[in-house]
Amino acid sequence: MTLLETIKSDMITAMKEKDSFRLGVIRMAKGAIQLEEINKKKELTDSDVIDIISKQIKLRKDAINEFQKANRLDLVSQNEKEIEVLNKYMPTQLTEEEIDKIINEAFDTVKPTSIKDLGTIMKFVNPSLKGKADMSMVNIRIKERLNKAIYEISNSGIYDYVIESGSKEEDYEKVKNIIEYEKKQENM
Repeated sequence: MTLLETIKSDMITAMKEKDSFRLGVIRMAKGAIQLEEINKKKELTDSDVIDIISKQIKLRKDAINEFQKANRLDLVSQNEKEIEVLNKYMPTQLTEEEIDKIINEAFDTVKPTSIKDLGTIMKFVNPSLKGKADMSMVNIRIKERLNKAIYEISNSGIYDYVIESGSKEEDYEKVKNIIEYEKKQENM
C-alpha cells in the first residue's frame, strides 16, 4: 500500500468516524498532493508525497512561530494538532546520534575548507536525511560544524597565510601544501 493509498484510506476512516478535524487536515494534505501531481503531470512516488507532507509540516511550524508572536495560543494549539496528524505519514525520525553520524561522514568525505562548501555537504546528507530529520536543524548543525572547522583552520595559521598572501580561500589546499612543505624544510 502506497503512502497516497494510506492517506485516502485514512480519509475514508475519518469520514466514517465523523472526525472532522482529522478529516480536514488529511483533505488539506491530499489537496496539496493532488496539486503537485497536476503540476508535475505524473504520478507521485512515496518520496514525493513525503516531501509534500514535510512542506505542510514546515508551513504549520512557521505558522506556530507567528501565532506565538501574536499571542494566539488557540491557533498554536490547532497547528500543533495538525502536525501530529501529518507526522503519522512521515518516516521514523532519526536520533541526534544518527544525524551526527551522517554529518560526520559528509565532513570526512567532502573535507570542507570554507562556508562555501555548505551546499556540497547538504547535497551529500540530503538523500540520507530528507524526511527523516528537520532539515533546517541539520543545516544549522552543519553551519556550526563548518564554523568550528574554519576556526580551527584559522588558528592553525593556514588561513592567516592565505589572507596575507592575497590568495583566495579556494587556494586553501595549495597553501596548506606549501606550509607543510615549509615546515618540513625547517625541520631538516
